[in-house]
Amino acid sequence: MDSKFFVRMKVVERAVVDSMSFDLEFRDRLVKKSYPIVIKINEGPDLSTVTIFDRPFQQYLDQMIREHSADSSKIYIEVDNLVHDIDFYKNIVRNFTGVDFDHAKNIEYRAEKHLMKHFGLFIGCSRWPRLFLAVKLFDMARENSFISYQQKHFQKNLGANLGFDQMMIEAQDKDKDLARQFAQLNDHLPLSVVSDTFENNNGGYINFTEAYDLLELYKNIFVDIVCETWHIGKTFMPTEKIVRPLISKTPFIVYGPKNYLSNLKTLGFKTFDGFWNESYDKFSGYERLVRITKLIEQLKIKPLPELQKILTDMDDVLEHNQNLYKKINAKDIMEKFNANT
Repeated sequence: MDSKFFVRMKVVERAVVDSMSFDLEFRDRLVKKSYPIVIKINEGPDLSTVTIFDRPFQQYLDQMIREHSADSSKIYIEVDNLVHDIDFYKNIVRNFTGVDFDHAKNIEYRAEKHLMKHFGLFIGCSRWPRLFLAVKLFDMARENSFISYQQKHFQKNLGANLGFDQMMIEAQDKDKDLARQFAQLNDHLPLSVVSDTFENNNGGYINFTEAYDLLELYKNIFVDIVCETWHIGKTFMPTEKIVRPLISKTPFIVYGPKNYLSNLKTLGFKTFDGFWNESYDKFSGYERLVRITKLIEQLKIKPLPELQKILTDMDDVLEHNQNLYKKINAKDIMEKFNANT
């Protein structure tokens, strides 16, 4: 819909982070009966998991409609989540804009692979699953990895600390080494692949337009451990994070929501179930992290010459993904998912 109808809402993980300004504008539009009203979310959350003012967003929305005797048939929610349940709200619109996904279409990448490391893990802003994987990789495969973690965890802001308590509660009872491993990593944060004395002044946020500054490293890694932005609940919104391995012909392991790899296949991309166990894709949260960690353990013991041969064996898959990324567009993506609805 036309942007003049939008009331924009910003969501990070599960929370609306501009709740006051959003609430004021939404109320004003309801009072004035200024229809249509489009709650526009330029991201891909599962709205059934989202809270505003410490309560479920759905409860808030129902209450606002009742209080203002609003015409709900003229109130829409537009979200980039390609698999969002339309049953959440009768006027939900899935609209994948794909700005960050499309950004690299004109980048030509033809570097030959010369493996130096098994893994790449490149993190800007801290989140608990990203922190968990960095902790594990730093502990068990530091010498086998390029690790960038640009946000020191204990900063007094939302981004750095988001979900840390959840990680410790959810994982520590089952993982007695976690606290020690975290302390070991935390002493080295922020981490850079460029310099041991890296000074980070951007709070961890990396704009998607700058994400491809790392591409030069991809010729030297076997597999990219991708940590997607949206991973809670039923969601799928591919970003520049998956684009980097797609355009650089690099295998990938993805921490994301359940069925992320299956949804990539819906778009026509190929994954690596012919080369290793991708059953982790049927899980989310802590269970997904544990299964990814086990896969990392299996791959780290393979010598680089063996991994170089595996790259040769999977070249058809990697070439297919690179070529498909160049061709596919937001319209194609929407059509594929609408056909599956």
